[in-house]
Amino acid sequence: MNTLHVRLRDERIRVGMPQYSFAAIGGVKPNAQVKYESGRRLPRGDYLAAIASTGIDLLFILTGKRSVGLSQLVGHERVFIAAYRNIGGIDRQLMEHLLFRLNGFVNDSPEARRVAFHDGIDATRMFNG
Repeated sequence: MNTLHVRLRDERIRVGMPQYSFAAIGGVKPNAQVKYESGRRLPRGDYLAAIASTGIDLLFILTGKRSVGLSQLVGHERVFIAAYRNIGGIDRQLMEHLLFRLNGFVNDSPEARRVAFHDGIDATRMFNG
């Protein structure tokens, strides 16, 4: 089953654009956008190339597999990555630990928290006061 139309709609929504704006960027009329997103019509290559400038994940729309490039990030994601790249040392380690912990990727034992920091700082005190 071809679900390109569903992925197209999902990506448009992810980047926060209404159908008429997407249509304009893609060089088509709004009713064509509706047809693309309902599966009644397949988008052309020139349309897909044009909407790629919005930050959508074109690989995902076409294949269902996500790409990981920075150009696919929406505004707040780009700001977050830029801020992350500007921090260093213990602040970066804390940020990484927090993100991994929130996503369930961290062993939360006191020993694991100490080992997670390369410079030997006792993270237990940082997280437990």
